[in-house]
Amino acid sequence: MKKLLLALLLTAVVSGSAVAQPPPVAYVGLYVDDLHSTQCISGSVSYEFLMWIWVLPGVDGLYGVEFAMEYPPGVIPSTVERNPIFPAQLGDLTSVDGVATSASECLEDWTWVFRQNIIVTAPDPMEIRIVGSTMGEFVYETPIHTTCDYPYPIFELRVLNYLYINYEGEAYECSLIGTESKSWGAIKSLFR
Repeated sequence: MKKLLLALLLTAVVSGSAVAQPPPVAYVGLYVDDLHSTQCISGSVSYEFLMWIWVLPGVDGLYGVEFAMEYPPGVIPSTVERNPIFPAQLGDLTSVDGVATSASECLEDWTWVFRQNIIVTAPDPMEIRIVGSTMGEFVYETPIHTTCDYPYPIFELRVLNYLYINYEGEAYECSLIGTESKSWGAIKSLFR
């Protein structure tokens, strides 16, 4: 009986620690809060807010990212702040070619990369998108990242969500996982 209880306890501990593991791939998302929980915002005809760009590293960690932003008409991108954990940067967040930045250490948990003031000048529903970059000699169709494993291979950085502006009430885009916990379990539940 004691062996059975010990086996059950070990199974519970092992399965509990498996839930805390990072996802196999890395993700990036656009949010309007410092908790990476809301990807939708509405306001009057003209208003300003702070957009956060968050990354969720995969199992091999995350060391650098490269992507470009698409801002719709009716949105004015303003001042940008880079997280100090990313000391190196090429390009600019508002450049059509994109931006590349690398961290000073291997990242293994949610981390914000940039935050940017956004000025909305139109009442229409619109989206700010994160897309691939055209920096350097390569053109990437999707955002990319490097892992922490030497020689720092390049992989796709999957877009978890865009930022939705002036979407009405319970719009589908705003009901995905924007107000839920962004744990790996929450992400997996999207595909069940």
